[in-house]
Amino acid sequence: MAMGSGSISTLKAALQHLSQIVNKPTATDATNTDNEILQEDNETNVDECHADEEQVMATYGKALRAVIEKRDTYSIKACDVCEQMSNKLCTLKSYENKKGFTSEKMTEIIELLYINKTQRESLDDFLENTFICSFCADKL
Repeated sequence: MAMGSGSISTLKAALQHLSQIVNKPTATDATNTDNEILQEDNETNVDECHADEEQVMATYGKALRAVIEKRDTYSIKACDVCEQMSNKLCTLKSYENKKGFTSEKMTEIIELLYINKTQRESLDDFLENTFICSFCADKL
């Protein structure tokens, strides 16, 4: 759900419900007389909502926009070798014709990944769906 897509009435209803739950008296907290007073106070407080969307955005708008920016640029893919998340990943297939791809270390890593990741895919499908970061590719 995008920021700003909610309505103030939905927020007020949620706050009202939360206020009712938080301020609900229990039998062990007070006597019957005290419960009646607390219920009257709760009914008064539930009708009041002090949240103002403009005030919230003025106070926390910069932080909320920063979170949105970070959320939208967050990497969801990880290098299959070092398991570090990165935006700059390439498939093993893209390294196939490059220098060092046939090295002993790279061949060993590919075999280990293939054995541990899957045994049902074809090797070409595996190379297309397995990602490696430039750091690991350079080291291997």
